Amino acid sequence: MCSGGVLASGQNKHLGGRNRRLIYVGALLAAPCLLVACIYLYLFVRIVPPISGTVVDAVTSQPVRAIRVCLRVDAEGLGHLEVLRTETVTTDGSGKFAFRPSVHDLPMLTEWRGFSIRLTDPQNDMAAACGPELGPGLSETHPDQAIHASGHFPVALVEPTRSAKSNFPWSTTRRPMESSLGIRVPLLPVLSVPDDCGRVSSQQLARDCRQLVTELSATRR
Repeated sequence: MCSGGVLASGQNKHLGGRNRRLIYVGALLAAPCLLVACIYLYLFVRIVPPISGTVVDAVTSQPVRAIRVCLRVDAEGLGHLEVLRTETVTTDGSGKFAFRPSVHDLPMLTEWRGFSIRLTDPQNDMAAACGPELGPGLSETHPDQAIHASGHFPVALVEPTRSAKSNFPWSTTRRPMESSLGIRVPLLPVLSVPDDCGRVSSQQLARDCRQLVTELSATRR
């Protein structure tokens, strides 16, 4: 009986050593695959996080409903811009909007350009519904025509990767996206005269308001 116990113990030790060797071999085989997968993810996979926010009037701080919010995701390859995703939603009665996350595989020789959201008021035609590069100047859609102005001025929020790869500076209609969840977006209302912008609580937004209203007044002459 004693010899049987010794034999069983020896077999267990043998099996234990064999199992450890198999684990080591498996780990050695898996390590290169894991490394390749990590390199691929780092070089070719980009994630757009969930995005949500609330649009409010910059004067009254009240929610603004029915504002178009367009999410756009871009890449650039061989000198041309490739749009990876475009999605438009409308703010609800509480001024809220939201976009689901998405994962993007970049083709070879393609550079990630990032993402942005553009907010436009359907009450006017100051800007197209989508696009990150909303630069200075109001009449983007119809540059040679009078602007139909009411509602709120458009604005684009650009995430850091996108802004770092763009030649467009921050402006009255282009702001940095400092976070992706719970964004509070104050929209400047179309006011009659620049002096009315004193009702905007934020000093920076008040300056932007005066510039935009002045530009708008010039187009009406």
